[in-house]
Order: sequence, then structure tokens, then C-alpha cells
Amino acid sequence: MARRLCGGGEPKNGTCVQSEPIKGPTVLNDGDEIEFGSVKVWFIVERPDDPTTLTM
Repeated sequence: MARRLCGGGEPKNGTCVQSEPIKGPTVLNDGDEIEFGSVKVWFIVERPDDPTTLTM
């Protein structure tokens, strides 16, 4: 399953998906690494029947 990271035009803050700068709307896949400047996050798709997880 994929979701979309919405964006219009070239981002000005260095947003990257899988270390590649995005240049507009970008499809995200489970486990993709997203960078907003110096901040890294991971896109995780959980199935409805997955147990709740807590990350600290």
C-alpha cells in the first residue's frame, strides 16, 4: 500500500525520500525514509490487525 507526500514545486527545505530530493508529489512506500532538512522519519504502514506498537 502506498500513500502520497503532497508537495508542489521544488521544496526549499531539503526534503528527501530515500536520500533523493523530491521535486513534487511523491509516492511513499512502507519503510521509506523521509528527511525534512536534518530530521529523519520513517513512513510505516500498519495493517488494521497489527498489535499496537510504542516507540520511545
